[in-house]
Amino acid sequence: MAGSSGNQEDSISGINVTPLVDITLVLLIIFIATSATLVKAELGIKLPSQAAPSQETKPPLILVIKIDAQSKINVNGKDVPRGELKEFFGKAKKQDDRVSAQISPDSKTKYNAVVQVVDAVREAQIKQFALAVIPRAEAEGAEK
Repeated sequence: MAGSSGNQEDSISGINVTPLVDITLVLLIIFIATSATLVKAELGIKLPSQAAPSQETKPPLILVIKIDAQSKINVNGKDVPRGELKEFFGKAKKQDDRVSAQISPDSKTKYNAVVQVVDAVREAQIKQFALAVIPRAEAEGAEK
């Protein structure tokens, strides 16, 4: 037979696969590393960053408006004439845009006085205001 030798000792009886496995693992690691960076760049993912602490720690201005039985108006401890309410509330709105008002009328205050204060608050464009009331059980207990 041509090309065959009679000596069997020189024949390869098995293939050494260790270098083949080493090369395959190295190529796999390279593929994983490059695909992770390509996918991250391709999707355009922007991870959130830690926001800087807010500089605004000052609480919003609250106007506590008390109306007594004689319809006298007191705002945060200062007596304000009814004719100057709109101007007073306008200044408060310019001072703090988040201003809110809490209107506390006396139980014997005339309805008209409360409506005038509410109108002045709304004309000053103060959007958040509330009418403070005493629960009925407490009011009945106080009258006795």
